[in-house]
Amino acid sequence: MKKVLFYNFFPTKAEEEAAKAQNSVHKVTPVCVVEIRDWLPPPPVDFWIEKVVSFNHIATRKLYLTHNETFEYVFRYWTVENASKIVVGNRLYVMIMDITDTNSPIAYQGLNVFFERGAHIDYYALGCKDLLEKKVFHLGDEIGLRWNKELGLFQLKVIKKYQGDDGGSSTDDSICLRI
Repeated sequence: MKKVLFYNFFPTKAEEEAAKAQNSVHKVTPVCVVEIRDWLPPPPVDFWIEKVVSFNHIATRKLYLTHNETFEYVFRYWTVENASKIVVGNRLYVMIMDITDTNSPIAYQGLNVFFERGAHIDYYALGCKDLLEKKVFHLGDEIGLRWNKELGLFQLKVIKKYQGDDGGSSTDDSICLRI
């Protein structure tokens, strides 16, 4: 079942009067997450959300997913209760499995590995401070991310390491800006 945001476009009498007293207009905001029947087939099991690690990801220690990516490829497999917790602004602690090396996958979980709504309603954030501290990925790397519904965790793999201007890998954390 597909999860979507439910909006209430019709304000209650009390909301109308409060808006009128403040000389403002009633703002339409999402009320809750609901499940609907999806007429389209679900995405393929081997689908990866691809991201290029940017300075913003490094600085905030979070990977950002768009609203569409989150609802199509993550919330689709979650319960309505867990998806609703995220939408209203709570943090849910998750596990991330680094499967870049298929022979020895590494699991990350704890206070620094979580999923939450971003500062803007259109984005959701996956906290990955532990992965950055272990230098799993670096600035410019192309990574793949997906929710594994069988294991109940995020899977991450480095698809392509960034090759700098000199052809070398970006293994240091120093960042220089060209002017």
